[in-house]
This record gives sequence, structure tokens and C-alpha cells, in this order.
Amino acid sequence: MSDNAIKNQPVYNDDSIQELSDIEHIQKRPSMYIGALGKIGLYKLDCEPIQNVLDEAMAGFGSTCNIYIDTIKNIVSVEDWGRGIPTSKLKDVFAKQHVGAKFNNDTYHRHAGSNGVGGKCVSALSDWLECTVYREAIYNNDGSINTPAKYGHVYFEKGICQKFENNDLPNGIPSNKHVGTIVTYKASEKFLQTNEHDIPRIIDLCDTLAYTTPGFAFNLFIDGKKQTFYHTGGMQEQFKNLIRMKKLRLLIEPIEFSGNEPTFDYHIMFSYNPQNSGDSNIISFCNGNTTPGNGFHVSSFKKGAGLALSQYINENDGLVPKQFQKLNVSGALIGDNIVAIVGVSHDDPNYDNQMKDTLKSIDVQTPIEQGTRSKFLDWLHNHPKEAKKLIDLAIDYAKYESERKKLKQTLIDSKQTKSIFDSNSIDPTKYKTCRSNNPEEKEIFIVEGQSAGGGIGKARDSNFQALYELTGKILNVAKTGVKSNLSKVILDLVQISGLGLPVDNKKPNYSNLAYNKFIILTDADDDGAHIRTLLLAFFWTFYPEIVKDGHVFIANPPIKKLIMGNKSSFYINTEADYDRLMKEYIINTFEMYSEKTHKKLSEGLFRAFIDANTGYNILMDNHANALAIDPRLLEMICINIGLVSECNDDVNSKYNKEFHNNTGYYIRRYEKSGLVTFDRGVYHANLKFDNTFLKEHFDEICNKLNEISIYGMYIKGIRSGHEYHGTLYSLNEYMSKILGNKVTIKHFKGLGEMNPDDLVETVIDPTKRDLTKITVNDAEKASKYMEIFMTDTYINLKRLFYAGKLDI
Repeated sequence: MSDNAIKNQPVYNDDSIQELSDIEHIQKRPSMYIGALGKIGLYKLDCEPIQNVLDEAMAGFGSTCNIYIDTIKNIVSVEDWGRGIPTSKLKDVFAKQHVGAKFNNDTYHRHAGSNGVGGKCVSALSDWLECTVYREAIYNNDGSINTPAKYGHVYFEKGICQKFENNDLPNGIPSNKHVGTIVTYKASEKFLQTNEHDIPRIIDLCDTLAYTTPGFAFNLFIDGKKQTFYHTGGMQEQFKNLIRMKKLRLLIEPIEFSGNEPTFDYHIMFSYNPQNSGDSNIISFCNGNTTPGNGFHVSSFKKGAGLALSQYINENDGLVPKQFQKLNVSGALIGDNIVAIVGVSHDDPNYDNQMKDTLKSIDVQTPIEQGTRSKFLDWLHNHPKEAKKLIDLAIDYAKYESERKKLKQTLIDSKQTKSIFDSNSIDPTKYKTCRSNNPEEKEIFIVEGQSAGGGIGKARDSNFQALYELTGKILNVAKTGVKSNLSKVILDLVQISGLGLPVDNKKPNYSNLAYNKFIILTDADDDGAHIRTLLLAFFWTFYPEIVKDGHVFIANPPIKKLIMGNKSSFYINTEADYDRLMKEYIINTFEMYSEKTHKKLSEGLFRAFIDANTGYNILMDNHANALAIDPRLLEMICINIGLVSECNDDVNSKYNKEFHNNTGYYIRRYEKSGLVTFDRGVYHANLKFDNTFLKEHFDEICNKLNEISIYGMYIKGIRSGHEYHGTLYSLNEYMSKILGNKVTIKHFKGLGEMNPDDLVETVIDPTKRDLTKITVNDAEKASKYMEIFMTDTYINLKRLFYAGKLDI
């Protein structure tokens, strides 16, 4: 090493070692405590005081929690009617890490918090925080006062205590004072890099907590607008809501059971969905705290359910027909079809991190697995007809899995593929090489379709960029075996890669890798996503090392091009990006006002309204088209559904008149036929008003309206001052036309519609294009990526198989 290099080395001595205070460490490394910066971290911060109220609720104290969020001032206040934090320790609770009442079970037998860190995070990452507590007096058995009533107050700025009060109240708490704890804070935009509270997630949190603590009310006030979450039905009500919201069809009636262990209790309710949609249909929680990452309680339950069904199959030989007895029919095959709620109440839960997303308490594994296995096995013995439905579903999956393995084996069989390679070269109209002979600089585009390939062929740099055109979906052309188009496509890709087939347990010769980058370029639609998934599955199955080493990429073509009035332009890659852009245009063009008070509503509430409103007009258009009526009329019907059900065939009756006053439509409802007619000038429409209408149309629209939950407002142009009044549908129309004639929107339905200049700008030119590198850094990530890559492929295979469209 040269003297210069030595001189420039950073100094590492005693002064390099720093010691941070508890608060400084949180402020220096906030992501360690709240998972991430930005909106995710702020949501976690907002959860902390709410979870403390939950702990009081589980301990049996209080029945209500009020949560106030002022999105304009960025102030949050959480109010409970519990016992109140002990006032002498009030300062420490918000200033010292690992100080709290949840390290033993004397105060909180079961609790969501566990590390004594949450309150400190809120204090450290807030511009200011204050907490006020009133505690009731504690009396002896003879009625004398053991501990007088208490008042406590503490005020922090950026985690540093500025004021602390701890007073006895010998005369008791004044009648006009709130008994319990109130925590109020203003989260620091400096530390969190945002002031945008995740209102939809907080709403979902309150709703979920109301299920897990039946009879406890969560009142959420967003800029003064109140929404109450209160459920008494517990898990049964939550399970019904899960089925309704996800529109699931159950194969068997839900099974419910519970168990009591020395350190924890568990409560489980589950069924099976005959069509695996690929989405997670399992809700899990521990001590009332949702665990979106699931954990040992869920994995143990799924394992126990699979073992029970497998044991039942093994105990009853005649349940599997002879022609399928060689198949591996097991309960695990339909594990992903489970619909369930899994709840645990634990004395001392362990989580994967401070976010508490995943339960890692080892002691829950064996009891839940064995308990599930025992209870489910008993149920199967007592319900043979329902058990047969589950076994038939498992047989279908086993048939599919067997055929998938046969197809894979056929493709990698060296004798058959060798003859195919020898007799078939790659079609030069589909495969266009490049001039370079240096594999390190070469890249190849694997493109969906001939029309797209033509555009890429003109736009690519033939010095180092090659091209291969796919013919349709790989899966769809594979059904007749190795001599089909699918086999040819896969073998083309094998030949192009230069790696050969991984036959006879031999690893591919990665030193012969022909290209440094394999770029998958498909349309930005569902079919394109399907093809991408199939190609990723191919690379991962045959050549995992090139995935791990970062040689596989996905190109992200745009879906729209916005051309401004000054001829400048930019591209939009996803509908979500477009929605975000439109939201900013809307926010900068309009303001939202209350119809009742005519006061301007907060920007935060306006943003939440736009987010919740996304997709509403498309939903209304789809249902209206199916019913052959105007979407504005359909909206009026749904809003006034009670009146519609009360109307009769007399347009002058009470409810008919009221409907006309509300909507402008004359209505007649004919009881016997169920037909309803609507008239408005020259417009006339008929509707069959029955249970089918309610289930297929009204329920979904009603659910969407409940999600939006913001009504009674209008918008006003910031510059023009023009007011826009009307229903949600008409307001959305106003807002969606905001770009007007100022901006030209060019829609790209596929790669074939893009000219060479657009292709160069977005997917071809290495200095401008948008690529996503597919990488796998370790075994755990590899497993996760494998699941991501293969899930959609497997699901679509299964759908084809069950629909009878896959010849096997």
C-alpha cells in the first residue's frame, strides 16, 4: 500500500467509538424501531398508542378508545378510559427504553406490546408529545384510601422532557376531568420524512381490533369526521366479513375450535376455498395485534390441517379411486386453499422484530399443530360427505402435480431433447443475433409476439442487443408434448443461453453463458404478466444461478404517454403511477368543502377521499353496463335502496314521491314481477329488483361506498372558484377531466403500438430505460422468490386444468 493511500485512510481510534442515549439511538436509526421511514413508519408510530389502549382492553379496563387525527396540523391524540399510566413513572415510560409494565404478567396477563420501546419511539420521533393521566383512588377493604387519586402530566420536545407533573388528588378527580390516559403528539417530518398518515390502514386497524376485542369501541375522528368500529360477534363475525369482502365460495361449512395451554390460548376458525386465487385468505393475530406476516401459529395450524386430512385418507382406503392410488394424494396439496382466522392470546409473545408482524413464539408450534390435527380429524370422521369433497379436491391437485412433473421430465430428458436439437435449428425470423462476440456486453430481449418483435428489431442496437420473439404463452402451446411449439420455444431458449439442459443431475455449464443480460419484455397487461411469470419460472427451474447472479431482468414498458401543450412529454408505467399523478393534479386544482358548513376540508381528507374513490366510476360503469342502465341512475338506486324496496306501482305514493324528490326519476315497482321502471323525461329504464340484483350488484357497490365513507361535500376550483356539486360519480367525472385539452394522452395497449422512438426511450436505451433486476441473494430469499415466480404460473395451470382446457 502506498504512503498516500495510508494517509488517506479514515481515522479509527478511541474517538471513533460513540455512545448514544436511548432517544438519540431511536432518532439516529428509526427504521430499527418502526420498520421504515415515510408513510410505513408513520403508520407504525400511530399504532403504538392504540396498541397500549388494546392492552388495557384485554386486561378488562375501559370500553372505548377515541383516536383523533388532524391531517392539516399533523397532530394525533389517543384517549382511553383505562387505569391510567402510573404517574410517578410517566416520564420514564416515554424517555427510557425497556421501561414498561409488560415484562411480567402481574399487570398485563396478555398484551400486544412487549419490549417497552413503543412509547419512547413516539416521543423521540415527534416534534412534541404530551401525556395527561388521571388515576382513580385505590381503596382498602375497610373503605379507607390506600392510594389517593393521581394527576400526571408530561411534555416532551424531540424526546427531551420539558415539563413533568405528578400530584396527589386527595379530594378525588374533578368531575369535569377525563379519567384515563390521553397521549397527543405531532410526528416529526424531519425524522419520518413525511406527514401523511395512512388513513386507510388505520381504519382497517381499528376495524380489526374491534373484532379481536368484542364489545370494545374504537371511535376514529379524521379532521372531525367520526367513524365508530364496534363488533360483538368476535371471530364468527370477522370470518363472515372475510368471506363477504373477498367474495369467496366455501367448500365446507366453517370449522371452529380452540385450545388452552399453560402460557397461551388459541382460537381458530377455517374452511376451504375450492378455487385457489393465489391471494392469502388467512387473517392472524396475537394478543389482538394483527400479524400480517403470520408466523408459527399459522404454519403450525396449516401443517396440522394437512396432516389430519392425510391421516383420514390413509385410514380410509376406498376414498381414493384405484386409478389415482399411485398419486401422492395428501392434505398438504390443498393447504393454499385454506380460508382461516388464527388467533393466539399469549403470556409472553416473541415476534420477528419491533414491527410485530410475524409471531415467532416456539411454544405455540406443537400444541397448535397437534390440536388442529386432532380436532380436524374428529370433524372429518363425523362429516364423511364434506370430507369426500376435500379429498376430491386433493385428488385433482395430485393429478395436476403429477402431469406437471411428467411434462418437466419430458423436457429435460436428454435422449429426446438431443434429437430435437439435432434436427431443429432456431428460426432466424424469430432469433436475431448481435454483432458483438463479447458475452459480458451482450444482452437479449425475449419479446412477446411478432408485432412487438418487429418494433424492437428496428429500435435495438444490433451491435450488442439480440432479440428472440416468443410465440404466444409458453403454457398454452405445450399441451401436446415435446414436439409441440412449447417444447420448441423452451429448447430455443436453452440453446440461446448456451448453458445446455441440466440432465443426469449435472449442473449447467455457467461458464458458457452467452448473454450478460436476459431482458423479458412483454405487454403491460395481465397476459404479459402471465408470460413474464412463466419465463421467470423457466429460468429459476433450469438456471437458478443466473437469477442469483443478476443476469435476468424485466423491462417495464409504459402504458401511457402524456404530451403537454409545449410538446414536452413523459411516460407512465402503471395505472397506480397514473392515479398518483392524477391525484396531485386534482389536489393542485380543486379544494373540497362541506355541503353542510361550506367550510374547506383538509387536504389530508381530500387525499383520503381520492384514494378511497379509486375505481368507483369503473365499478359503477361495469355494473350499469351489465344492467343496461345509466350509471348515474344505478348510483341513485343504491343510495336510496330503502325507498326502492318500499315503492309500489303508484307513482304518487309516499315513497315513490320521495324517490322522485331525491333523484329526479319517476319510479314504479311492480310487486308480483319484481320489475321496477324509472322515467326521467326521454330516458326510460327497467330493472329486475330481486335478491340476484342485491347479491350481484348492490352488495359490491355498497361495500365500495362503505370504503369511501366520505359524503356531503363538493369541490371548488382553486383558480376559477367554480363549484362542482353532485354525487360521487359526477364529482369523479369532473375530476377525471382535469387534464382537458391541455394534455394529450397516448395509450399503449401493447408493445406493438409503440413506435421505435418510444421503445428506445423506455426499454431499449441503457441510459434511459426502466429495468427491474431479478436477484436472489441467499437461500431464504430464493425460496421466497420461487414462491413469487411460480404462484401465478401454478394458479393459471390449475385454472386451465379444472376448466378442462388443458389436455393431459
